[in-house]
Amino acid sequence: MGKKYKPRRHIEAPAPPADEKQRRFISNLKYLIFLILWAIFLTAVYAACIRNEFGAVLYIYTILGFVLAAAFFIVNGGIKRRDPRDITCPEGMGCDEFAARKAALTKRIAAAKYLMASFIPFWFIMLIDYLIIYFREAAK
Repeated sequence: MGKKYKPRRHIEAPAPPADEKQRRFISNLKYLIFLILWAIFLTAVYAACIRNEFGAVLYIYTILGFVLAAAFFIVNGGIKRRDPRDITCPEGMGCDEFAARKAALTKRIAAAKYLMASFIPFWFIMLIDYLIIYFREAAK
């Protein structure tokens, strides 16, 4: 008879080691600290501009928020979450080319992560300011 057919078994990915979990925790902590410091800085600049009656700051922050959001969507490739570890090498592609594409994707994901953290505070500052303006006008 010929060879006996052996079905392929699904191999589950092993759980990340403790040092991988610690590395991710530190990475996420750095990201959170960046987000908080960036939001504090933007809020301070915005408050200083409003206090000095620089009214164009509202429009500048709105435009910057949308430009950074557009940059995020371009760099990220839309609204999708990709894990570079799940990508397999397609047939006909060399290992070196695949490794280069995977490294480029990892860099783009990291850049998109920080672009997202850059534009979120702009939107929250604008939302709060528009609400303050609306309720002040409604109270008059």
